[in-house]
Amino acid sequence: SVFSDVVVDLRASRDGKLMFALMSSGRLYMSSVNKPANEWVRVRGGKPARSIALSPKGDLVAVAREGGTIEVSRVAEPKQIRLTIEADGDIRHIAFTDDGYLLGVSSGGDSVGLYQVLNGKKIVDVDVDGKQPLAFFFSKHNSLIGYVIEDREVFVMNADGSDQTEITHNGAANFGPYWHPSGTKIIFASNMDDPTGRDFELYMVNEDGSGLERITYSDGFDGFPVFSPDGRYLVWGSNRDQAEEGETNVFIAEWVESP
Repeated sequence: SVFSDVVVDLRASRDGKLMFALMSSGRLYMSSVNKPANEWVRVRGGKPARSIALSPKGDLVAVAREGGTIEVSRVAEPKQIRLTIEADGDIRHIAFTDDGYLLGVSSGGDSVGLYQVLNGKKIVDVDVDGKQPLAFFFSKHNSLIGYVIEDREVFVMNADGSDQTEITHNGAANFGPYWHPSGTKIIFASNMDDPTGRDFELYMVNEDGSGLERITYSDGFDGFPVFSPDGRYLVWGSNRDQAEEGETNVFIAEWVESP
């Protein structure tokens, strides 16, 4: 699918049937993987947006707006906002915990705030030791959190903030980490192989930082990787095949593990 607007975040439902794309303008689009490539439906507008999250069950979608507001809706009725959460500071990233009961929020400080999805109340801040997480995701059973800090390196820590481990050491711009369903690997985007810093590709690494592997080989931008829950498919955004400069395409591919 092709967008003339700038894609800031992309998510796929756990059953692999639905995809959501969030634009910098604040527009939210939804599509089914079974529909033709250009058949995306605009389901909501609003203030400029930063991040989107889908609940593990695929029943809720959350959109983070500039100014600290998070809008939570049912996927079945994406135009109807059922809950509004007022977070502290200017939101950078949001993500549901693996059980779907909590929503993690990064607001530019040195912690990840956890909010109850039922009523929007904050219950705890997970300290990230002054590293200012830009993006993060919870692993299976909420045991680990993968996140990117201000200087764009990827870290992993326990859900209580302990045992923080840096798993990239390339000095490049790394972003958009996402756990493989196995819970042992992380896929992310990086410009580590381009001296000009313009070419972003997808890479996969083990949770301890070993086994770095490059996944995509295409000039331009590849980012926002998301796995289907069974690990059979990978969805990501790319500028490949663009008809005009700035257009972003959404791709889905079958994931095949190398022997």
